[in-house]
Formats: sequence, structure tokens, C-alpha cells
Amino acid sequence: MNKGERVNLPKDFKVYEYSLPFDLPLSRTILAVVDMQNDFIHPQGILGKEGVFVDGFEDLVSKVGTLMGACRMKGLPVIATRHIIHQDSEGLAVGGGLWVELRPFLKTGGFRRGSWGADLVDGLPKPDYVIEKTRFSAFFETNMECLLRGLKTEVIIFSGVATNVCVESTIRDAFFRDFKPIIIEDCVAAYTQQAHEASLRNLRFFGSVISLSELMKAFKNS
Repeated sequence: MNKGERVNLPKDFKVYEYSLPFDLPLSRTILAVVDMQNDFIHPQGILGKEGVFVDGFEDLVSKVGTLMGACRMKGLPVIATRHIIHQDSEGLAVGGGLWVELRPFLKTGGFRRGSWGADLVDGLPKPDYVIEKTRFSAFFETNMECLLRGLKTEVIIFSGVATNVCVESTIRDAFFRDFKPIIIEDCVAAYTQQAHEASLRNLRFFGSVISLSELMKAFKNS
């Protein structure tokens, strides 16, 4: 091919419109519930008070709760992640990273261990395991991978917030470690619909993107 020559792709080839093959070995699958915390999604959480919150969070909580219940009925371990910002004796953020620089109000509050804001929202079943993290990815300097290897995990079903930030960051790191992600498109959410949809399109590079109803059908047939 000469320099500058255009590549002619098949007419039915559509960029970004594909997923990895869907595979669901139940004995080697877990559910990850990413950051379903009050400070992330509740209107009275730290982000909500600053005008940044998931619209319709109650519907999201309901669907994630249904997903968690369905996974537990199938015997799948449920791992929830919680974002934590450490603090010094005066309550100021310690080790919060660049996110705290981007959101200066987090220097004095939000996501503190033991606070209501750092807790998982009401209405969700209790997870089997909880991973605390200080960065967007649940794999960064945590024992997430160690736990998954111990559970003999191959496939991770993903839910939670935000689709384009903590969810996507964790999915990318899962993919790099050869775990197969399944993203439940109506059990993840972002702070804008545009960001949510753009992330889902991109995530088709890293896993299967399906709906909750499609997963329930797969469970029924398994």
C-alpha cells in the first residue's frame, strides 16, 4: 500500500459496533458493584450538594439491587468497591490524588471512611466482599486482583458509577489482566447521558455490553 493510500473496508464493517463474544461460566464469574456510594449518587451526598449527581438514581439503585439478587441466586460472589479519601487530624484530604485537585471541595470533606457519604446507598443487598480504593480503578494499589484470583474468576459482570470514570477505568484494568468484562448497560450510569453513551460505545473494545434483561435471560437458560 502506498503512503497516503486509503484503506477500503468491507461495507458491513462498523467501527465501535462490536463486542467480545459473550461467555458466562457461572462457576468462574463474579459481579462487581462499583462505587454505589451516597457521596457519588445520592442528592444529599457531597457531589449532589455540589450540583453533580446521577439523575434518577433511585431507578439505578433498584436495577443494581435486582442484578445483585439475581447474581446471588446463581451463586456468584458479589464484590462492591468504595472510593475512600484519607484525611489528617484536621480532616484535610491526604493522598487523594489529582481528583481532589480537580474537585477542591473534596479537600475538606467527602468519601471519608466511616461517614454516611462513603457508605453504600440504602436499598442494596450486602455484598460478599468490599474493596476500598483511592483512585478511579479498583485494581490500583488494592487487593482486587488477589481476591479475584482466589475466587478463580475469569468473567466480571460490571455495574455502578460512573460509566466513563471509575467503571471504565476498572474495566480497562480488568481487560489488561485477561479478565473478561460483561457490562450491564442499564446498571451503570454517568453524570451526563452523553458521557454514559460514549463510554459504552468505547467499552465494546473491552468486553460484552448487554442489558439487564439479556443477562436475566442468559441466567434462565444456564
